[in-house]
Amino acid sequence: MILYRITLALFAPILAIILLSRWLGGRETRDGLAERLALGARPSDTGKAIWLHGASLGELTAARPLLEAILLRNPGVFVIATMNSYTGRSMVRNWRLARVEARMAPLDSRLVVRRFCKIWSPVALVSLENELWANRLSVCKANRIPVLVAGGR
Repeated sequence: MILYRITLALFAPILAIILLSRWLGGRETRDGLAERLALGARPSDTGKAIWLHGASLGELTAARPLLEAILLRNPGVFVIATMNSYTGRSMVRNWRLARVEARMAPLDSRLVVRRFCKIWSPVALVSLENELWANRLSVCKANRIPVLVAGGR
């Protein structure tokens, strides 16, 4: 874990340059960048939040029945769905499901993931992505947020 964090710290300036160039090149939006950095406020009166993460279209499409079942069985629950691609975010937003907020996934930085968890206060994380993000998992553990990896290998 220490090696992972050191590597991320060393590559942080490169990541910042990549994100800036994506933004300047029109491939990253200001809102999307803010979401990736977990900036912004949570909508009020949303109830308990379950964090559902899918990398992009395939995982999110597969997750839709699960998402709808969560909402149906838990009327007081709000789902914060995160994804890595803008097409995935657009797809989830176009579903127009009540009590679902679609946002770009927070970067796997302890600071960013902590801020995300502070804003959204998820009671659980359901991940359908094949990759396991170490800081995301460790922050969830530190905050006693149960994690279900439904699509990992």
